[in-house]
Amino acid sequence: MDPELKELLSQLIGRFDKMENRMDSLEQTVAQTNSRLDALEENTTQMNNRLSTLEQTVTRIDLRLENEIGPTVQLLLENQAANHTKLDKLPPMEEKLDDVHSRVQVIEDVVTDHSQTIKAFKQAK
Repeated sequence: MDPELKELLSQLIGRFDKMENRMDSLEQTVAQTNSRLDALEENTTQMNNRLSTLEQTVTRIDLRLENEIGPTVQLLLENQAANHTKLDKLPPMEEKLDDVHSRVQVIEDVVTDHSQTIKAFKQAK
């Protein structure tokens, strides 16, 4: 075999070895990337499951708010408004107290007058 040809073959074999090493390195990198992608896919699946559970919980809460709590609050507000209207129609407490105080004063005066009259009758006997 010719020495030039031998040299050329030797260089080609060296290049093929380098290419093979680079291919091996590339295969390792791809394998690592695939492994990381698998882990990422698993995490994404877990997150999707958690998100689905969260969406179901939010839906239940929303339905409960709409069907139970909302009408209950509405009834409470309506009752409060009705009670407020009734309270507005009642005479103010201050006026009632003044009226009661006046009546009690009249009763005290009448009782005092009657007591004096009874005392006078007893003394006259």
